[in-house]
Amino acid sequence: MSATTVSNSNRTFVNGSSALGAYILVKVASDGTLSASDASADPVVGFTTSPAAASEATTVSLIHGGGTSFAIASKDIAIGDLVYNTTGGKLTDASGTEKIGVALSAAASDGDVIEVLTAK
Repeated sequence: MSATTVSNSNRTFVNGSSALGAYILVKVASDGTLSASDASADPVVGFTTSPAAASEATTVSLIHGGGTSFAIASKDIAIGDLVYNTTGGKLTDASGTEKIGVALSAAASDGDVIEVLTAK
């Protein structure tokens, strides 16, 4: 089993074969390891809380755990915008199939870190 801890809003997973940055939206592969979400329709579980090398354990802030999480924006996003999953484990304000939550801070450009109130 790949999980080592479970709590109300965080869970530890083993990262897959590619390094992940902090605050990346992730999905769980069929073998139980993490990978960055790469499509708006991916069934995501949460955001990484720190960078993780391949095959390294890492903590994920669960989107169903309540509260807020930090995330990486793919473009400029305003406070109060609904945010959605997009490629590279990032968020966008362009309507998509997987609504993630509401932006509580603004992003000026791709790669900015924002705070998100998850709405799952």
